[in-house]
Amino acid sequence: MGSSSLRSPEFRRPPALPVSCCHGALLGILVLLALPAAWGQCQAPRQLPFAMPTKLIDKDEFPIGTSLKYKCRPGYYSRIFSITCQKNSFWSIPEGNCKRKTCGTLAELVNGKMEIDKDMQFGSTVHYFCNDGYRLIGQSSATCVISGNSVIWDNDPPTCESIPCGPPPAIANGDFISSNREYFPYGTVVTYRCNLGDRRMKFELVGSPSIYCTSKDNQVGIWSGPPPQCIIPNKCTPPEVENAFRISEKKSLFSLYETVQFTCQPGFIIKGPSTVHCHAQNKWGPELPSCSRICQLPPEIPHGKHNAGQRNTFSTGQEVSYSCQPGYDLRGAASLRCTSQGDWSPEAPRCAAKSCADFLDQLPNGRVLFPLNFQLGAKVSFVCDEGYQLKGSSTSHCVLVGMEIFWNSSVPVCEKILCPYPPDILNGRHTGTPLEVFPFGKEVTYTCDPHPERGKIFSLIGKSTIHCTSDSQGNGIWSGPAPHCGVQGHCNAPDQFQFAKLKSQTNASKFPIGTSLKYECHPEYYKMSFSIKCLENLTWSSAIDVCKRKSCETPSDPVNGMVYVNTDTQFGSRINFSCNTGYRLIGHSSTECVLSGNTVFWDAEPPICELVWKMSFPHFEACRGRSSWQINKEHKEYITLGLVTMWRNQHSATQLIVG
Repeated sequence: MGSSSLRSPEFRRPPALPVSCCHGALLGILVLLALPAAWGQCQAPRQLPFAMPTKLIDKDEFPIGTSLKYKCRPGYYSRIFSITCQKNSFWSIPEGNCKRKTCGTLAELVNGKMEIDKDMQFGSTVHYFCNDGYRLIGQSSATCVISGNSVIWDNDPPTCESIPCGPPPAIANGDFISSNREYFPYGTVVTYRCNLGDRRMKFELVGSPSIYCTSKDNQVGIWSGPPPQCIIPNKCTPPEVENAFRISEKKSLFSLYETVQFTCQPGFIIKGPSTVHCHAQNKWGPELPSCSRICQLPPEIPHGKHNAGQRNTFSTGQEVSYSCQPGYDLRGAASLRCTSQGDWSPEAPRCAAKSCADFLDQLPNGRVLFPLNFQLGAKVSFVCDEGYQLKGSSTSHCVLVGMEIFWNSSVPVCEKILCPYPPDILNGRHTGTPLEVFPFGKEVTYTCDPHPERGKIFSLIGKSTIHCTSDSQGNGIWSGPAPHCGVQGHCNAPDQFQFAKLKSQTNASKFPIGTSLKYECHPEYYKMSFSIKCLENLTWSSAIDVCKRKSCETPSDPVNGMVYVNTDTQFGSRINFSCNTGYRLIGHSSTECVLSGNTVFWDAEPPICELVWKMSFPHFEACRGRSSWQINKEHKEYITLGLVTMWRNQHSATQLIVG
């Protein structure tokens, strides 16, 4: 805003109207009355860049004589001042009330210079520059900024460092002369000379004998040119091409007009002639080729594509263009170029989803749940307040149709949930009236009618009050069943069940008619809950077959045996095993279905049925009465169990049975 004064907007004089004298005077008075100045007012002052009101300005007009207090903003010396609405309906001029704070003095930049915008006060900037041959280390500028209650320079002053060069390039058959062979600052000059050689090999210096350290970007030191060469007249040294192979004869020197042929390494393409000839002064012509990297396929981008087509490789300088799918905008460079380094430049673009228009609609008696953004695919959800039901779509999606994107559904409405008329009860009534509407949250209370003439007194069984609520679909329902009016009476405490226990233990011995007790099945039964109710005949409702016993898995018959299920395989049952004739049972002959935690299983592994061994030995009469170990030892047999029983059969053979 600078030095602009705080003035109310100037009003232009209304155009002259062709009216009569009296009518014109009256119209002029009306126009003047419409102007703020005619009423003695100033419009709200404009914002000041250097100060702010001490109190919020929440009016559009102020009467003449009004004063507003201001305080200087951070970065200015603190002060309170006022502006006043003057008789001419302009605010008094506040200039010169706030003075900018000043940052500290900066030291001179060695081997460089500073340029200051205008002064060293708040908001000013100083720029740093290094002399030729020096490079800037640090930030190139600093600005006077706020820090707490004071102002400081936001960056430390840089330094100017001498730009160094690397060692000068070495040459064959020669060397360079320099005052220092390790450090080569900007401006250093080195001079080359050739080795003396002998009479058969006398070297000549070809090219500029001296080169010097310079820089193109004032950051990195480079030598001013290539070094000279020390050559034998009418001979050429082997040419070198980066990333290439020489496929000609390998020699240390080539004579005039001899040729050398090149081929590039894999991943590179040759530019220029593949064959060169030796010319005078160690020159190869027409010119040495170069091997440039080839680029692979350019990067793919989500929701977009490039026009590379069927090509798999690209040479330096070739370009590809990108485009996005419908519903997406291209962000970044539309085309990439293959560089000499074998990569693509600049960075690949991206396809950003287009956005739907801002969702400005509101949902009375509900709320709108907004996503993080309104891009393609975004979803806005609608939720009604408690007691209201959504009519219409609960969501709206940002979709693409053709080339346009928009929200696919309009804002629904939230309608108040209403319940049907509450149910009537026999021998009782509720507080609802026939034509009454029952909105969400409305309560009705039930009472029983007195019938002393019938000799009965009815009691309300159940909750006396129910209220209007809603189900999962948003339909209005009552919070519970209506109570009923029954004769007074009590049930005795129910007997304990072997298969279940009370969910909530109680010490009561009497329970009114209509009382429900909740039970849950024991762990050996499938998990479920059930209730019994005290009936009007003062007995409890039945609980038969509500808890089903858990079952163990029926085991398969053992090999060469059978399993017998006596009753069933449920918890507490027992099954038996037996073996076929000629087999004996190894293991447990029965097992029981038992409980561990919440799982049932058999308490023993199934047995196995083992074959009973029989062996015949001829003329074994002499062994009668011996132990099995003696028989085994003498006849080299190994028999594990049993006693030895022998008899002679009609075929004069002795049979030994083990088992």
